[in-house]
Amino acid sequence: MIKTLIVSILILFIGGIIFYQYIYNSPRAKVEITGIEKTFTPAEEVGIEVGITNTGFRPQYFNLNVEMQGYRFTPTVLYLPRKQSKKIKFPCSLPPDTISGNYPVLVKVYAKKIDAIIKRIHVVKVKEVSKLFRVEERLEKIIPQVAVKEKKAKVEIVQPIKVSSPAVEIAGPGLIPSVTAEVKLSLPEKGRFNESIPVEFELKNTSGLQSKLLLKIETVYIGGFDIIFSSEYILAVNEVKKDKVKYFIDDTKTEGDYFVTVNVFTPKEKIKPLISDTKVFSVVDNPPEIRFKDLNLSPALGKRITFRVEVRDDREVKAVTFFHHSIEKKFTTTYSMLLSSGNNRTGEWIYETPVLKKKDSFSFYISAIDSKGQEVKTDKYTVSIVKK
Repeated sequence: MIKTLIVSILILFIGGIIFYQYIYNSPRAKVEITGIEKTFTPAEEVGIEVGITNTGFRPQYFNLNVEMQGYRFTPTVLYLPRKQSKKIKFPCSLPPDTISGNYPVLVKVYAKKIDAIIKRIHVVKVKEVSKLFRVEERLEKIIPQVAVKEKKAKVEIVQPIKVSSPAVEIAGPGLIPSVTAEVKLSLPEKGRFNESIPVEFELKNTSGLQSKLLLKIETVYIGGFDIIFSSEYILAVNEVKKDKVKYFIDDTKTEGDYFVTVNVFTPKEKIKPLISDTKVFSVVDNPPEIRFKDLNLSPALGKRITFRVEVRDDREVKAVTFFHHSIEKKFTTTYSMLLSSGNNRTGEWIYETPVLKKKDSFSFYISAIDSKGQEVKTDKYTVSIVKK
């Protein structure tokens, strides 16, 4: 009987972990591409629309990456509660020299996932969908172009000139080795407003010869996109380049997940990265912190008491209030504390009582409210006035 109960508990426990890790904790989404059903002509605007629905069990930040025929749109981050949907437009104009044919639109969706066992945060690809749209040149433009080309072809034939990249050398007769690399990104899991977050990267040239590599680090978050760092490196065979940069999170930024991506390009291909790595960190507007300075709970009769507190907030402290409760009268009075030094992010706030004219006791506590409306309160203290 006991063995059966233990086995049942173990099965439920393991089943719970599996459910949390692979079902509840796994981000899911439905993605649909619309707006490209008709046939387009060169120089016409293509109105790509991407609809996304959160089909997972929990609210989620999603990172949308849209590509079209070698063109990469600025990534977009959006927050979706469970079962909620949103459509985002990605408009662009086709180049006038676009030739007839089918062109793909590719959408990749990424999200943050927390491992239930080791609590490790990593970025996973939630969905990848693609759809073709058609471009047709106008007939009246095609015929003259063909006639002109045929006429020119009879008069002159221009041979293309091949220019080799300085980053690629000939390793043998007719053999051009390809450029390959490895890149790793590391950063903390959490950031704070008005502080810098360290972003470290490691780049290795895994080619068979010296190569020139272009490295770019960018971040995308709700309502914004920033390029953190960009540089070129010429690395010898198996040479490793390690570096650290800082990304400052100012007050203009938003709360939520920040997807940081390092892309490595070659001089010949600056649209499609050779290799990438993505990490994610979260930014939360934290509530204020209150710390007492020189707290005197047994003041002398006939004196004043000055209450001093240091209040910190990662964005802005809006108000600090002193709550005075008379034990004898059973009545509470509030007083606004004054900023005596520092600023609204880190400063000293004071409240000075009137002269204590009689032996009495009162209790008090202090509250602080930040720009988000988050309020914190200290413990309640009792002050006993003594005759000295």
